[in-house]
Amino acid sequence: STQSTGKENGPKQRRHHIAHLQLVNPKEIKRFKELDVIANFQPIWCLSNSDAVKFASSYLGEEREQWQYPIRTFIQNGIKYCFGSDWYVSPYDPIQGIHVAVNHAFSHEQHQNPWHPHQRITLHEAIYGYTMGSSYVNFMEDTMGSISVGKAADFVILDTNLFSVDASQ
Repeated sequence: STQSTGKENGPKQRRHHIAHLQLVNPKEIKRFKELDVIANFQPIWCLSNSDAVKFASSYLGEEREQWQYPIRTFIQNGIKYCFGSDWYVSPYDPIQGIHVAVNHAFSHEQHQNPWHPHQRITLHEAIYGYTMGSSYVNFMEDTMGSISVGKAADFVILDTNLFSVDASQ
């Protein structure tokens, strides 16, 4: 539909995005890039309900199951991405979402055996998704999303530098 919309409406300023992306056909990933569609992930979903993930996995089969929440693959393919929470269905705390995106784990036990470790991303990539990526999808990258002169900003003061602690924390 994104492809036909572009043909029908002609060149206009638009930023199509597809949200949730729990299960992606790997053949479609290149189309995101070709059509300049933004991947809109909610990282916390991939582990906020691990029972649901396990339930879905049992029906998908081993090959398709590997394509749930393929955030790393999208980034490696140079596809624009953003993160959100889909609040109020799930927690809106971006720190939790960052933790899940980086570790693919919630609990200590999960850290020993992370879910799809090949899809983990870096802390920098996760913060980008919640800041610059999300401002970009909303046409707001010139007014927010980074700490820059003239941009609006909400600040959170943490007692620890996230870049100086072990990712599992």
